[in-house]
Amino acid sequence: MDRTLADMLADPVVPRTRPATLAGLLDAAGKQPGRPLITVYQAATGDRVELSVATVANWVAKTANLLRDEYDLRPGQQLLVDLPVGWQAIVAVLAGWRLGAVVRLGPVPAPTTPGSGTVPARPVELAVVDPLRCVAPAAGGARTTLAWSPRLLGGPVGAALPGGVRDLGAEVGAADDVFLPEHDPAVDEPALHDASGELSHAQLLAAADSWPGLEVPVRRVLSVTELRDRASVRDGLVGPVAAGASLVLVAPAPLGDGAPEPAGACGVPIDPTELDRWTRWAVSERAEVTVGVRLPGLPLVGG
Repeated sequence: MDRTLADMLADPVVPRTRPATLAGLLDAAGKQPGRPLITVYQAATGDRVELSVATVANWVAKTANLLRDEYDLRPGQQLLVDLPVGWQAIVAVLAGWRLGAVVRLGPVPAPTTPGSGTVPARPVELAVVDPLRCVAPAAGGARTTLAWSPRLLGGPVGAALPGGVRDLGAEVGAADDVFLPEHDPAVDEPALHDASGELSHAQLLAAADSWPGLEVPVRRVLSVTELRDRASVRDGLVGPVAAGASLVLVAPAPLGDGAPEPAGACGVPIDPTELDRWTRWAVSERAEVTVGVRLPGLPLVGG
């Protein structure tokens, strides 16, 4: 439900409490469960959905339970996340960290050729991918590939999936709302894998200490950045959440409700053709900084 401008003006700055590991990233935000944490606009239509801290925490718990109990994802194993801008990408990453898994960011890596001299990375156990952009069985060598619809309200994919690909959106709603961890990751355990290698929980949290919104309290951050590397995770997720800010995301519109697009459509970036509309959304949401796009009158984080 849309909130009034007066509601947003009343939003307090949440005092920052740095978690020991990324598994506890939502803990400080959870002190205000009704506060909006993620607001998503669909770029082509302007459709909007808002998720509170409590709602995001609920989806993280459900997703972590599903990945552990149904798909046997364990601490230290690698979870590949290849999703567009949206709440699903953030939930998938946070669920991986709650489990103590190592989150690997998309796009889906090409298989290593034997004898190529390339040192293989930690094997991917599970892959969570966008069925409307890129879906393939055993994505990146994963034991299981899960498709998650990028629609604003989530839900089943609504299209035939290749054999061996499971529909996460059709299954996650039935998962338990309470996640009881079997393992609390240590600060020096790996949390993130990107093209530059691995980062531990402590290293990524330390990198987020340089997020500009920590210098002056920031309530709202507008982002169009996919979670693709350590910089985008710092600027578009860990930094803002650790600082007590809310995220306003501009997501690409789904490519359609029919069959998934062919593999060649993987990794299509957002085309920022309607910056005037985005600027209006930034103003209406009282965004104070942006990530991934420069809008008039707002500081750009990360370049």
